[in-house]
Amino acid sequence: FSKGYAKLYVQEVCAPGYRPCGAQECIEETKFCDGVVDCADGSDEIPSKC
Repeated sequence: FSKGYAKLYVQEVCAPGYRPCGAQECIEETKFCDGVVDCADGSDEIPSKC
């Protein structure tokens, strides 16, 4: 007998004009790559996301 496990993938949905951060939050698009860390995890200042 074997147990099966399903993987759950959650896609962050933000309001228009906002983008998701890695820490399950949304910030305004204009705050990405502005030189100020706005996401709790700092993901808004990662060059690959700019």
